[in-house]
Amino acid sequence: MDDEEASSFECAAEYSRFKKFFAQEYIYEMMRLNAEVSQALITVRLRRVHYVAMTVARGLYEAGVPIDLTLTSGAAAGHDLGKFGCKPNERVPYLHYYYTNQWFNNHSMEYIGHIAANHSTWDLEPENLSVESLVLIYADFRVKQSRGDDGREITYISNLDEAFNVILSKLDNVDEVKLNRYRFVYSKLHDFEDYMRSLGVDVDLNGHPKKPEVLPDISLRNAEQTVQSLIAIGSGGMLGRGLGNSIQKMLYIPEPENDFVFPIVVEELGFVGGLVVLVLFALLILRGYWLALNARDKFGALTIVGIITLLAVQVFLNIGVVTNLIPNTGISLPFFSYGGTALMIQLGEMGMVLSISRQIPPPKHD
Repeated sequence: MDDEEASSFECAAEYSRFKKFFAQEYIYEMMRLNAEVSQALITVRLRRVHYVAMTVARGLYEAGVPIDLTLTSGAAAGHDLGKFGCKPNERVPYLHYYYTNQWFNNHSMEYIGHIAANHSTWDLEPENLSVESLVLIYADFRVKQSRGDDGREITYISNLDEAFNVILSKLDNVDEVKLNRYRFVYSKLHDFEDYMRSLGVDVDLNGHPKKPEVLPDISLRNAEQTVQSLIAIGSGGMLGRGLGNSIQKMLYIPEPENDFVFPIVVEELGFVGGLVVLVLFALLILRGYWLALNARDKFGALTIVGIITLLAVQVFLNIGVVTNLIPNTGISLPFFSYGGTALMIQLGEMGMVLSISRQIPPPKHD
């Protein structure tokens, strides 16, 4: 990136220092000399990782995703610098992250260094990584190396499926636990790629990204959202994918935080979690009508009936829509759907019900 383009990003000053030290210390030239001696094509790999990372990063930026291109560019260009710090008796795949971090820290580049040095800690908490880290991990995952018939090293850009198989073939002591961990990471990267593809990012690297589908207003959409809702409910199984691990909320289901929040709950918490939510609503509704029957006066009884009936109708309509029992109505799910104003009103209504219930005299005991 040139200085003019970089100046609009938060890490522009750090990126400028990176380019300065990269040139002053002849990093690129040393890589070329290393390639002549060892036949290790680190420069080729760095260029291709940087190309993949910046292609998808620019696509995300153009799609409105808040991503720092200077952070992405610097980390992609410097993520393998630590390989030159490894000593002959040290294993490069394990220690080059440490030496990469040392180089960036010595040059006071904390932010770029953090992304660059941690580009393979992705099997720990991938859902908590920044978008810049995800982009570098994705790019590093896709750029692979093999050897040709003449024994010379070949660096190429693969798809995710091929990259996953290459990684598995290079791992040490692969047991079922380790295999499942890498399968989990692969699935997360696949979700990330699907998300980028839905935004029109050029993940195929052919210069012709597919235009993202422009969805009509929520009230005019077709049955696709209902189908995606049913997929979410069905894929949750008995116990769900785990809290926060929904796949359908990644732009498959429109309004996953509003009208279609219940399918996400079922996908993450399973049939058991969804049943618990429905039982809690049922208990709240039944208790509300019991309070209305035992209210001290008609005004209190009618107030509770109105509030509880409104709640019951909302719950029925929302669950009916997401399970395809009735057409889409655009009704939110009380206490779950996003919206601070609606939540405050619902809590106020529950406060009124509780206030009326306090006036009910306790039952007399003989």
